This record gives sequence, structure tokens and C-alpha cells, in this order.
Amino acid sequence: MRKPLKILLVLAVSGAVAGGLVLGGFLISRFGVGPFNGFAERVERNLAELRGEPSELERRVGVIETTNVRLVGTVYDIPRQEFTSGGALAPWGDDLLVLNRRGTIRRLVEGEGVLPTAIETPENGLEAYEAHVAAEDDPRFFHRPDRQRFNDLMLVDSGPLHGLAVSYSFFDPEAVCYGSRVAWIDVPRGETAASFAAAAEDWEVIFETSPCLELNPTWTAFDGIMAGGRMAFEAPSTLYYGSGEYHLDGVHTYDVGIQSPDNDYGKLVAIDLATREARHHSTGHRNMQGVAIDTEGRLWTAEHMIRGGDELNLIEEDANYGWPLETYGTLYSGLPFPNQGEDGRHVLHTAPLHAWLPSAGVSALAAIDGFHPTWDGDLLAGSLSSPEHGQSLFRIRIEDGHVVFAERIRLDARIRYVTQWGPDRIAVLIDHRNAVVVFRAQERVDVLGRALATLEARTDADLFAQVAQATRTCNECHSFERNAQGAGPSLAGVVGREIGGAYFDNYSSAMASHGGVWDRESLARYIVDPQSVVPGTTMAAQGLEPGPVVEGLIDLLEIAGEQAEGDMPYN
Repeated sequence: MRKPLKILLVLAVSGAVAGGLVLGGFLISRFGVGPFNGFAERVERNLAELRGEPSELERRVGVIETTNVRLVGTVYDIPRQEFTSGGALAPWGDDLLVLNRRGTIRRLVEGEGVLPTAIETPENGLEAYEAHVAAEDDPRFFHRPDRQRFNDLMLVDSGPLHGLAVSYSFFDPEAVCYGSRVAWIDVPRGETAASFAAAAEDWEVIFETSPCLELNPTWTAFDGIMAGGRMAFEAPSTLYYGSGEYHLDGVHTYDVGIQSPDNDYGKLVAIDLATREARHHSTGHRNMQGVAIDTEGRLWTAEHMIRGGDELNLIEEDANYGWPLETYGTLYSGLPFPNQGEDGRHVLHTAPLHAWLPSAGVSALAAIDGFHPTWDGDLLAGSLSSPEHGQSLFRIRIEDGHVVFAERIRLDARIRYVTQWGPDRIAVLIDHRNAVVVFRAQERVDVLGRALATLEARTDADLFAQVAQATRTCNECHSFERNAQGAGPSLAGVVGREIGGAYFDNYSSAMASHGGVWDRESLARYIVDPQSVVPGTTMAAQGLEPGPVVEGLIDLLEIAGEQAEGDMPYN
């Protein structure tokens, strides 16, 4: 199809969709209708692509300034087969396996995209459960088959062990019960993600939770979002598996026995891949959405807790982490949680090393090793919660057994999974958008120093000294690099840019609504007297008078913009 015709077709379709946006927006806000939302997002992405523009997600993650590292992100869309959440990532050499909620495994190849594989996952009984729900006529049960998920996937390469482990929730149609499993398949050395093929029956179940749980008539009948299911491997043969408690916590519904050694729920389980033996490594857990081993060999879990109080736990063997007897969180009503200890405290059992209040909705955990000297040895947690508190990466520094900081790296997108892929890449699975973002660290360029050197070569020394001093004042709030925002928007490319037109979230209403374009004349007047150009702007006058210093400062802005053209793709 010729491009003009394709543009007209997409515009026609988008016009038809526009008539339903009001109704669709109501449905999304009232009922969370994901498919309509996803369709509208795809139309927007297609139109942006045809216009040659980056998508909203590509703009957000294209360049992210963290305290120590600039992250440059590339977005790879995953083919949409369903509009539900979940999934995991698993590095396999130069490929990255991408697992979705329903168990489809694809592989990401940089520069090519997300491609199919011939790897089927084990039968999990989802179709049998959907058939059971369709046939059942019992008003006591509230069913959510979309919450039954595959939870994690990893490649293990240790001595004689070389294979894939996958974790998932299962439904047994004969006993009408459910639980969690870990399955294993050997992968011959030399096979790649592109060449390896596996059928559902090729997998061996190496761990299954006990007992198999009856459908619950007092809550969601089978609440798979609380299965946990994340894994970590410790050489030579130990696979750690976070077994969730399916909301059977004694608060929302009956207690399955989280504190009891007689069942496998609410436990971190250690599975010996060589012998297939399993044991409880620790207890008192709720929903472990991240399990990781750091560069010092310490075992960690990131735990999705009740309202408030998401936890980062340093795991010790045989320790009890208290759930559901105590938590820093509250009931979802905001009322105090019925702690056995003190309200709002964690005093009777092993306390988390760090807790997120308000909840960040922690969803993943990775240990960083070799990515960048300023990050190596840190933990990286993902989060799902609202943009105000979550939808971010948290870089966590541990020193002397204490959390020194948890740097929030805001993505404004629900993060389902994060992993390090080889030494130089961090991969993030974005929920709902169905995309993987691959981040690399980029060395920073001294854009301002480069521009100053250019200006110095063509300017009188006394005047240059005055301009350089004025520039340092500007640099306290503004970056001179594209897409590197500070307290104010980047000044790279400001000459010729729309007023209020940078990708900056914190413009004053006066600046955002002003209109027009910055030229040398308007910039000169604004630098001298901001209010005379944009009444209501939050920028204060800097005490500069019209004349050579202001003109030299604008010369510098033009130089910085010209030189920055090759540094960043977007402004």
C-alpha cells in the first residue's frame, strides 16, 4: 500500500474511533476496559509512526537522566494476543526470552524485534478452568480466569545443569483445585533460543505446592495474581522459588496456613535441581514479585504487600518475615491492619530492610553486576503502582547491612519485570503497552563546556568571562543537553523552539499556554525581564541588563543547540 493511501486509511479509521472516545473514556475510567484503551493506543502509535514521530513511550524512555547514569532506551513492541497483565524476561545469550501471561515464549533480537519461538510451555489447565467457569452455575464463586498466569522463566547454566525453568499456576479439573508448579526442561548445549523446540509434554514438573487448593467461595475463587512465582538460581544447583498465598491470608478470607510448616504457601522454597528435593527456606511471605541474589551472594525478595508497606527482605534461612501476623501496611480501607504486635510497626518477626510507604507496587527485582561502576552491586526493583508512587525503577544501594538510598527512576509506565541482559543492557517489561525497553548506559558529554569553548574562541576575554558567569547561573536550573530536564526545561535548541514547547512536565500554566516561538529578540527581553514577556512565569529576573552579555548568552544558546543536534534524537 502506498504511504499516502495508508495515511488516509489510518486517518479514516482514527476518525471513526474518535466518535467513540467519549464513551470509551467513560468505560475505561469506570470499568477499566483494557481492549478499547489498547486499540486507541495502537492508533495513536500508528499515526505517530506515519508522521515520523516517536511514540509517547519512546519519548519518555529515549533518554532518562539518573543521578549517576544516563539511560538510553529502545522500545520493542510485543505482538498483542491478549490485553491482560503478567509476564517475565529471561536472558539467553544474545536473545532475550519474553514470556507472557498465557505462557507464550518469544525472543527479542535487538535490531529485529520480538520474534516467535518453537518453545511451548507446560499445560497449566487454563482452558479446563475456563470451561469449568462457563459450565458452573454457583453464585458463591467469583471467577477471574485471566488471573491464572505463567509467572517466571529462567535459563540455568551451571555444571551439568543446562535448561529452562518455568513457574506457573495450574488448575486440576478432576480434583477441581489449584496451586503452583515449577517445571524444568533440559536444553542441549549449543542450542539457541532460535533453534530450540519444545512441546508442552516435554517439561518435567519438579515442584508442586501442597495442598492443592479448593476454589474459594469467600473471595476471588482462584486469585492467581497472588501466586508470586519469581525465581533465582544459586550455583551449583539451588533454585529459589517464591510461593505466594493466593490471598488466603486470614484477613481477606481464610488463612491457608502461611505460618504453618505443613503447607507450601507463603514460603520461599529452595529446590535442588540435581535431586529434585525441595524445602522451606523461609516463611511468613505474602506475594514475592522479585527474588534475586546479589554480587555478595545475599538472597533478597521484593514483596508486594497489603496497602502500604511493600517490602525488600534480606533472606536468612529459617527466618520468619511475619505475614500475616504483622506488617507496616494497613487494610485497603485505611484502617489499621490487625497486627499481633504494635500498629504500624514490625517488631515480632524479621523486619524488612526497606519498605515502600506509600506502596510502590513492587513487581520485580534484579541484581546489577558489570553494568556501570556507579550501579554495580546495587539492586533494581520495578513497580506497578500509580505514577505518584510507582511506575518506576528503584535503584537500591546496600552498605553495611543497611539501605543507603532507593533512587526512584520514574518511567510513568507499569513495570512488570526487570533483568540485566548481558553486561551492558537492562531490560524492562512494560505492562499493558506490551513492550520491552532495553536500556544502555551512555557516557555524558560536557555539552556546556563544549559550547563555552567554541564561544571563547570568538569572543573578547572580558566579555566571555561575564557570559560564562551568567551561564553558570542558568545552569543551576537548566541543562544544555537535549531531553535532560532539571528544575527548568533544557536550553538546548531553545532558539527557534515553541515557547513552552520542550518535553518538560513542570511548565507554569502561563508558559505552557503562551504560544509563539523563541527568537533572539524575545529571549533577550525574557532574560532581562521575564514577566514582561510571559506574565505569570515562575522564572525570576537575574539582574542582567540589555547589552553585550545578554547577546553573548544567546550566542551561547545557539551554539549549544547546534552542537546538541547530534547528541540526542528528540527535543
